[in-house]
Amino acid sequence: MQAVVALRVAGRPRVGSTLRATLTHGAAPVRWYRCAPEAAPHDCVAVSRAATYTVGAADTGAELEARALTTSFGGLWLAASSRLAVG
Repeated sequence: MQAVVALRVAGRPRVGSTLRATLTHGAAPVRWYRCAPEAAPHDCVAVSRAATYTVGAADTGAELEARALTTSFGGLWLAASSRLAVG
């Protein structure tokens, strides 16, 4: 049986809006990353260490992604949200 740990994001990726990331299983600190479109994960820049993130003008044209490293189901998991394009 394969366990799946995911991050769900609520909110709209627009300047001034607040996004909230929630783990489907377990608890862990969340980090938000700003990525150029189609950038590799290691090329993204950390922009916040909180479960919520307020989208700023600097995010326009970029993609935002939430990530968390968590222990769940007896293992260590990296959970990442889908990227959200900021328009």
